[in-house]
Amino acid sequence: MKQVLWSILTVFALFLTLLAAMRQKSVAQEQREEVSTDSYDVYSAVLTRQYGPWFKRNEPVLIVPHTVLVPQGRAGQVHCTSQIDLDPLSRELFLRLISEKQELRIESKLRVPGTYKMLEGKANFRENDELGVVVLSTVEFSKDPSKAMVFVGNRCGDLCGDGIVLTLEKRSDWWHVTKDQLNCGWMN
Repeated sequence: MKQVLWSILTVFALFLTLLAAMRQKSVAQEQREEVSTDSYDVYSAVLTRQYGPWFKRNEPVLIVPHTVLVPQGRAGQVHCTSQIDLDPLSRELFLRLISEKQELRIESKLRVPGTYKMLEGKANFRENDELGVVVLSTVEFSKDPSKAMVFVGNRCGDLCGDGIVLTLEKRSDWWHVTKDQLNCGWMN
């Protein structure tokens, strides 16, 4: 009888610990700073360009509700940096992009040609399902905020997904992709 009672108490203690950890994670997510207003305009332009056909489907596109750190290994960073050496501004933006250490909150403020949903909890998708979930990095802006660089990608399983670093320029109050940074993304 004592063993049964002890087992019940142990399971209850583990449950309380798990509940406290989940609450702590939820509070941490709520306390993240939000991305800038200009970032939403960049995200909207990039998502429309990269995933436009996805927004025409009957199901909403899933988007991670916070920025992600650029998934580059050391070798990829060196290769990307050498590719960007010809353009000093792109090099500066890229170095800031890969050195970003803080995740920022992304709200439902995107202007895209269809429906989307900010992911709540863990992604639930079939392995190799084309749609998966879209991830975005912070946006790095030039000092005069007329140019920007961002990483965008999608994850559709452990061995499924892709991503790319894009450079954008603001023209006529809208952001336009001007360059795909070759060999600066990832693919599974």
